[in-house]
Amino acid sequence: MEQPQGYTIPDKEHLVYKLKRRLYGLKQAPRQWYLKFDRLIASSGYTRLHADHCCYFKLFEDSYIILLLYVNDMFVAGSSIKEIINLKA
Repeated sequence: MEQPQGYTIPDKEHLVYKLKRRLYGLKQAPRQWYLKFDRLIASSGYTRLHADHCCYFKLFEDSYIILLLYVNDMFVAGSSIKEIINLKA
C-alpha cells in the first residue's frame, strides 16, 4: 500500500495508514483492482478491445496472445508458448 496522493507526510513516506475496515469490503475495491490491472497490462503493450473491456490482445511479429479477464480469473490463449510463458513471468 502507499500513502494517498496529497496526504504524504514528510519524512514518513515509508509509513501507510491503518484501515479500520477490510479493503475488500469497500465498494470501490473491485474498480480500483481493475484500473491497476488495466494500467499494468497496457504498459506491457496489450490493447483492450472496444467491444469487451475485459479482453486484451497483443500482436508479435509472427504470433499473438489473447487475454480474457473475468472477475479475478484470467484465460490466456496464444500461438506461441514462449510468449505465454513471458506473460506469466
